[in-house]
Amino acid sequence: LTTLPVNGGEPRSIRVLPGHFGRFRWTPDGHSVAWSARFQGVGNIWAQPIDGTDPQQLTHWDSDPVFFFEWSRDGKWLAYAKGSITSDAVRITLTRRSSN
Repeated sequence: LTTLPVNGGEPRSIRVLPGHFGRFRWTPDGHSVAWSARFQGVGNIWAQPIDGTDPQQLTHWDSDPVFFFEWSRDGKWLAYAKGSITSDAVRITLTRRSSN
């Protein structure tokens, strides 16, 4: 995770983050970057302070990945979508019918 000053200057590397699931979001106070991470199938939201100190776990859920999250405009509420991921494989075979 690297920040770049909008007025110019050198990029500043903050931390190498684990693989993430979802998008990065600025926290309401602007001092951290938050992301949703999935470890062993469990999703939680983490925040990495831009001063480089250790990331903080913001949520402590025990199941399912987080697909999306966003703070309210006033920063008092956090909306999120989480759930399970399932997939099925289906084989479709073309068969011909005789026309009698």
